[in-house]
Amino acid sequence: MPRVEFVNLSLNRLGGPVAPPSEFSMTRLRSLVLNNTRLEWENVESLLNLLPMLEELHLSLNDYKQVLIDTIEDDFSEPLEGVQLNDDEDDDEATEEDEMANEVCTCGSKNKATPPSAGASRTDSVCSMYRKTNAHEGVRKLHFTGNPVTQWLEICRLGRVFPKLESLVLADCPIKSLETTNTANGAGSDDNNCDSPHTHFQ
Repeated sequence: MPRVEFVNLSLNRLGGPVAPPSEFSMTRLRSLVLNNTRLEWENVESLLNLLPMLEELHLSLNDYKQVLIDTIEDDFSEPLEGVQLNDDEDDDEATEEDEMANEVCTCGSKNKATPPSAGASRTDSVCSMYRKTNAHEGVRKLHFTGNPVTQWLEICRLGRVFPKLESLVLADCPIKSLETTNTANGAGSDDNNCDSPHTHFQ
């Protein structure tokens, strides 16, 4: 399908790793809709790497509580337990650990984070699931509506992964504040942290 420029996969529960076919020919795809697919972040990254012409990406209603891809390695602070992976079960009432899970994880390691295994449990630490990626500068529009992200710090990750964004839709996300961890604590500026709510959307 070398001429296809738009694909909508909404409501298809996509699982398993994303592997390119031997003759991949969707290099002209410009708009991809993955709403309510519950696609894991590692697979989102794989698709991004396969679609160099992608300009518009829809990731709405995927139950993303964290953004588990980033372009930097040292935006991590402490290992967090109780992270809920995407699944088809109804969500239980959020616990204190679930709310904390939106803070960044740092295990003090500079090694590249590895994706969760197929049998990853709901209590795996956040940092075991973070994945370092390259910036995808072709994406100009991102729809992230209805994902239960509460911290602006997670949105900063999107700003780093998609540095050329011109349109970002965050409707119906329970974001509590536009402050980041650093600004809330009065910390000084750091090139590797999102100190300003708008640092990565210039």
